[in-house]
Amino acid sequence: MQLLRAHRVAIMAVLVATLVLGTLLPHADWLHAMLLEASPASSGPRFTHVPASRATQALSSTASAARTAAPISNAEVTAAAVMPATVTPLGTTTAPAPDLAGTWRGAYVDASGKQLLRVVSLSISRVHDDGGIEGTLQYGAASGDGECKLHPRGSTYSATDRRLQLSPEGCSTHYPKELGVPLDFDGVNPQAKTLKNGRIEAPTGQVIRVDLKRVSGA
Repeated sequence: MQLLRAHRVAIMAVLVATLVLGTLLPHADWLHAMLLEASPASSGPRFTHVPASRATQALSSTASAARTAAPISNAEVTAAAVMPATVTPLGTTTAPAPDLAGTWRGAYVDASGKQLLRVVSLSISRVHDDGGIEGTLQYGAASGDGECKLHPRGSTYSATDRRLQLSPEGCSTHYPKELGVPLDFDGVNPQAKTLKNGRIEAPTGQVIRVDLKRVSGA
């Protein structure tokens, strides 16, 4: 009976060894082929034998590296997928703000070309989003020099109509009558260096033209 048992144990050991070798040999053959080394031309090709134990270790290292690399790749893809995108709504346009700010100089002249009033400094300090204008107007006239204010309630620029209206307010004492009425410019280009053919409705009904030149600012 003991002899029979010994034979059975030996047979089981052979079967287990056969299964293990059957599993390792294909990988060992694969690594054996991949690790072929080229020797110098004079000696011809040389093959490097890799033991089965080293083949198993190499396979384990390769699998571990693959598992480690996979999460990094996935993280990069996920980050790219959730990256916020800048979307511009269809039909939405952003109009540039009027660029009339700066300092202007010029004169009020009558139909014959005679200067009635000198614009020493028309300073536009701010143009509001709705077109309202803030600034000051310094003038020189026969009655004396002085200053007026520009406020958004009366001085405005319409980008749609390209119309600029300046209504001096709070002027110095004895200001010229030409400053008591609005001054209008049509066909205005906010980036231009000149404002030409401005007109006022003079109290006397005479034709008065105003030309201005930008001396500082955009």
